[in-house]
Amino acid sequence: MEHTPRIAILVARLTDGPVSCLASLNGQRGFHEDDLFLATGTDWAETLNRAWETAIATERDYDAFLWIDEDLILDHGALDRLFADAVMVADPHEPLVMAGAVLAPSRDRPVGGAFVQRDPAHPLELDLIRADRVPQMAASVSGEAVLVTRAAHAELGILDAGLDGPRAALDYGLRAYEAGVPVMLAGEPVGVLASERKPIVWSEDAAIASRHAPGLLERVRNAIGL
Repeated sequence: MEHTPRIAILVARLTDGPVSCLASLNGQRGFHEDDLFLATGTDWAETLNRAWETAIATERDYDAFLWIDEDLILDHGALDRLFADAVMVADPHEPLVMAGAVLAPSRDRPVGGAFVQRDPAHPLELDLIRADRVPQMAASVSGEAVLVTRAAHAELGILDAGLDGPRAALDYGLRAYEAGVPVMLAGEPVGVLASERKPIVWSEDAAIASRHAPGLLERVRNAIGL
């Protein structure tokens, strides 16, 4: 009998307004309300960790944990496709971090998902990957829809709550990549963001550079004459 993965869905609620992802979760094949863990707070990493720790404390035999951004409107069948891609590329007992591409409200471009390094010599010059029907290797994730298998969690733990939202997600993906845990983008987009977000230039981010590209911070300082 084929094993159907059981996934804990983790949502950090940071606003008082509507949680876009909740309505789009209903009707998704593979979604069970008992497997939804929603925590409230003001800091994304800390709040998502709270949901994550609650899921772990249930001692249910989860195969994976899936972060879902509260502002994400999932496409019909998105979870099913994401899970299918994860099972296709890795045994459920193997470590894997797989992101789903997230599109702008106009659906004309990706605004989240997974990153590829433009040049390995400059590890924080990152480009978002466009979904292209089949899973692709990546270097990190942006955090809107990310599946972490139980084996990957055992190796990497939870988010670093010392970093804010986008940095904590990027740090997690980079830690996975640097540890040799496969980081991938699923073949199809998972949905759209309810509102636009400003892109971040990671090569200029001192907090991430100090952790993942120590030489980069010095090069940035030299370039601007500090």
